[in-house]
Amino acid sequence: MQDVTSDNKVLVWLMNTLEMPLANICGHGDVRVPTRDVVMKCCRKAGLKVEKFEIRKGMRLHCVVRKQ
Repeated sequence: MQDVTSDNKVLVWLMNTLEMPLANICGHGDVRVPTRDVVMKCCRKAGLKVEKFEIRKGMRLHCVVRKQ
């Protein structure tokens, strides 16, 4: 999986509160920026085992998961 994320809660809040709504108005953008906790919970709920979780270059999520 790849997405945008950050462990910086202020940055995630700014992106979800300001950037994403503006991007959605323009027709370009995602729904929300997930935090590490949200990604991990979603994977567990889907029955996936997280083998590798990295945040590269500050905001690029790289997550390797396997079906259990």
